[in-house]
Amino acid sequence: MPDRRYRVLAVATHPVQYMTPIFRRMAKHPLLDFQVAYCTLRGAEAGHDPEFGANIQWDVPLLDGYSWTHVPNRGSGAESFFGLFNPRMGKFIRSGKYDAVLCFVGYVRATFWMALIAAKLSKSAFLFGTDTTTLAPRDGRAWKAAFKKILWPRLFRLADQVIVPSSGSRDVMLSLGIPGDRVTLTPYSVDNDWWMQQASQVHRSAVRGACSPGNGPPICFAPSQRQIFRMRCCFLPGKARFVHSSNPKPPLSASLRASVFLGSSINRSFPRSMPRRMSWSCLRSMSRLP
Repeated sequence: MPDRRYRVLAVATHPVQYMTPIFRRMAKHPLLDFQVAYCTLRGAEAGHDPEFGANIQWDVPLLDGYSWTHVPNRGSGAESFFGLFNPRMGKFIRSGKYDAVLCFVGYVRATFWMALIAAKLSKSAFLFGTDTTTLAPRDGRAWKAAFKKILWPRLFRLADQVIVPSSGSRDVMLSLGIPGDRVTLTPYSVDNDWWMQQASQVHRSAVRGACSPGNGPPICFAPSQRQIFRMRCCFLPGKARFVHSSNPKPPLSASLRASVFLGSSINRSFPRSMPRRMSWSCLRSMSRLP
């Protein structure tokens, strides 16, 4: 066993309900002196979340069980390069004398580069990664794929370790020439005990009745309208009902209604309450879309 604990800092955009249990586990590890630096407290405090397009505040504790600090954001908060601009992050990292810095801020944000430079200057190992499994851009623009083939090998070689959640992401990194011993697989994980305890409190019939009277057809939950397209050939017409978590303005477009020929689509506002999310997740007849 080492003579001392490793000092590890995680730089995160904001408190996330799925990461909190992991941070708590890391804080309890006997070999780690662990701390989190948040760029914003969005989610733990009420505020607009651009990813959901709504005001979000989770009703479960997100800041308990581990050491954390808030480095004020001087950026716009928008989904742009200067949306996260935390000038004090560099000084915070340099003064902390960390053995390693885990960065969960994307490279398209200014704070990522502040953290990278500070870690390199203080000779801290710098770890960051991606969950992508392809170089193909979402909007289909070919120039972006070509750009990634040139940029990404240089980008990810800046990491002392590239952290990826799946074998598909690992394959992408290897295809870019990143050495295998510098790519670490860190699969997604959940707090099973918490979910099982919550599931035991759910009345399936009551929750289902809130969106579909009687037994009705299977209910498919999709994170957004876009995800519904992925399932349009998986059910016979009229054999499924869809619930999507976005809150579009205006409601479902005509083109979407024409494409979703397999049943009705139900628009539900995003369930920011974890118990309410648990209710939706525990319906046995529900298919959760990827």
